[in-house]
Amino acid sequence: QQYQQQQQQGQQRSAADSDSSSGLLSSVEALEAEEAAMLTEAQGKHAVFASAAVVSAFRVAAAAHRGQRRRSGDPVLRHCTETALILAELGMDSTMVAVGLLHDVLDDTPVTSSELRAASGAELTSLVEGVSRLSHVSELSRHSERELVPGEMADLRAMLIAMADARVVIVKLADRLHNLRTLQHLAPEKAARMAEETLAVYVPLASRLGIWSLKASLEDACFAQLHPAEHGRLRAALEEAEERRAITTAMNDVTGSLRDAGVAFADICGRPKSLFSVFRKMCKKGLEDLDDVHDVRALRVIVEGGEEACYAALAAVHGRPGWSPVPGKTKDYVRDAKRNGYQSLHTVVRDESGRVFEVQIRTAEMHLAAECGLAAHWRYKESPAPTAAAAAAPPSSSSS
Repeated sequence: QQYQQQQQQGQQRSAADSDSSSGLLSSVEALEAEEAAMLTEAQGKHAVFASAAVVSAFRVAAAAHRGQRRRSGDPVLRHCTETALILAELGMDSTMVAVGLLHDVLDDTPVTSSELRAASGAELTSLVEGVSRLSHVSELSRHSERELVPGEMADLRAMLIAMADARVVIVKLADRLHNLRTLQHLAPEKAARMAEETLAVYVPLASRLGIWSLKASLEDACFAQLHPAEHGRLRAALEEAEERRAITTAMNDVTGSLRDAGVAFADICGRPKSLFSVFRKMCKKGLEDLDDVHDVRALRVIVEGGEEACYAALAAVHGRPGWSPVPGKTKDYVRDAKRNGYQSLHTVVRDESGRVFEVQIRTAEMHLAAECGLAAHWRYKESPAPTAAAAAAPPSSSSS
């Protein structure tokens, strides 16, 4: 009922748009020094920020939010830019990144839909309006007088999916991720409520869209807020120099084995899996020792070629002298893809020292689908390769 009331109010505001104007977008071309530095910094990180659509959106966002500060003291424009940077890390196109920059304009400034439409066009305005609607539903659930039960959470997730263009949901997920990264500036109770809502509503949305890298980032941010002691302990254990050396050694070993076998590969990366996935597995299986989690150390191999190259790489890994596959831990999601379309070969191996590693093997196309899911449809065409940050993202817990 509250949502329906807000919809009616929104329709009334839209009807009044044509008769009102904030005047904030009258000088969108002029950037202040801090704003110009922010844009230059973003352009240095991702080529999409140099596109005309994104530069225009940045100027509009700067004009609309000028003078606004968050609780942290940072300009609101910084949050908008960080949201857009998360989308750029996913490889999203200029439209998606532009919406990331503009996503708070209608909610947090006097700018009207008609003004935004005149400045940025109908498509961007429609998407920003969609993000605004999602934000209103999320706020209503967060400020309800009682906790929503699981069935109601499922209904809320279904409503969010049904009412929105998938692009809108992706922008909202990026917005939520940056908000989670700045929870230290909120009251503890409010921060905990936001983290709990994220795990119950937004993480399943990221999973449904197949954006595993974003899902893992959301989970780890919530984990740090809700279980700080466990998060700190696991992070310290996984960041030990010995662990890093073990992963580096395993990467070198796999590289040698693939070259000896004549298997061409585009990339090999390795790092501990996401902290939340490790924590969840330890809780589920009643494990107390990190060494009992077989896939805590994970490598990802991106092969060149098709499916046959994946199996050739798997044979090379299993055949490395001193290494042995752990029985029952090899899974073929290439020929038997998951229901959501996920494809990859997974295997768990034990090296000569007794350490256990998970190895994921996939093609570049499979990797794009695994990391970006539905978002892959809106990738930025001028930068098709994953960024260094995306390549270094932890192997997906949701795909293991």
